[in-house]
Amino acid sequence: MEIINKEVIENLSKKRSKNSISIYLPTYREDPETKENRNRINLKNKIKAARQELEDQRYKENEIEEYLKPLNDIMKDAGFLRNLGDGLAIFLNENTFEYYRLPLNFDSILYMGNDFYLLSLLRPVRENKSFYILSLNLHGVKLYKADRFSIEEEKVEAFVPEKIEEVTGFDDYRNKVYQHSSALVGGGQTFYQGHARGEEEKKQEVKRFLRYVEDGLQTILQDKTESLVVASVDYIFSLFSDTTRYKHLMSKNISESPADETPTNLLQKAWQVMQEQLDQEHKEMVQKYRDASNKSYMIDDIVPNILYNRVHTLFVNKKESIWGSVHNDTFEVMRHAERQDGDEDLLNYSAIRAFLNNGNVYLMEPEEMPDQNKALNALYRF
Repeated sequence: MEIINKEVIENLSKKRSKNSISIYLPTYREDPETKENRNRINLKNKIKAARQELEDQRYKENEIEEYLKPLNDIMKDAGFLRNLGDGLAIFLNENTFEYYRLPLNFDSILYMGNDFYLLSLLRPVRENKSFYILSLNLHGVKLYKADRFSIEEEKVEAFVPEKIEEVTGFDDYRNKVYQHSSALVGGGQTFYQGHARGEEEKKQEVKRFLRYVEDGLQTILQDKTESLVVASVDYIFSLFSDTTRYKHLMSKNISESPADETPTNLLQKAWQVMQEQLDQEHKEMVQKYRDASNKSYMIDDIVPNILYNRVHTLFVNKKESIWGSVHNDTFEVMRHAERQDGDEDLLNYSAIRAFLNNGNVYLMEPEEMPDQNKALNALYRF
């Protein structure tokens, strides 16, 4: 799978040319032959629509064939069609041919204009933030660097004790844990000696172990800003939360012992924690917009403010398109009821520039927009 990040978005946004083609396809994970056939049919239909648009512009047949050749080549490639993720994004113009296979579904889109349609890529970029996963139990500690789609173990042996016995000494730990809770049998009765004291000593040994883990993690994470998701039983997580100084610890853990978890399963469960955070941030931003006075849903006002880097958060209606252009010097917005030669989708234009100016961008259903059914909602920085 290819990687989508801010650099990719920025590079594609600069590759402007007449009749730039953007194709987004949901793909399928069926048996190989069925998957190949369905993906080929869907791609073929998009190529047919692009061909029709070029014919309407009176391109000659040989010019059309040459222009669309990269698309026809991958449409005929059985191996390519059988090895797609959940979504395929393709970008083609006279200077560029790039495609990205992602484990995310896209709405089916064909866009032709002077620019590439990149709005659909902003969600996977926003969600593909890096984070750490700490697999934590008393007999095994591992740290992973992860993102939405990948996970890789970090080397921490030089800084972090792998298990509690390395801190306390195996025999010493074993004795302290078990000796006070062992049963003494005599006279037909069972007695337990020092159970409460034994539990307290065990807790202190665990806290000591976690302090060693914390000290090692600080060596690795002290300058980091990524979120840290912990996989551990709740008892251990509670003690670790009280111990750690890392400011970006997620308040919710993967509530289970990670001893037998594969990295793939850990990633899946950690992403659920991260997704909850993203959803919460989204809800909070919607409410912040609704409560704010420094906001607008007027595109003529929003576009210049984006270009002056005044937009903090932009909400985009995913079912809308507004055709027009923006004057390079005055930033005046020209809108047209129907697409004219040289026009571009102003929502795509606005979203990409807001994103590249480090604004938050959310692609939303019409009824989910803070000001419902508007094309754009913008929360200004000041």
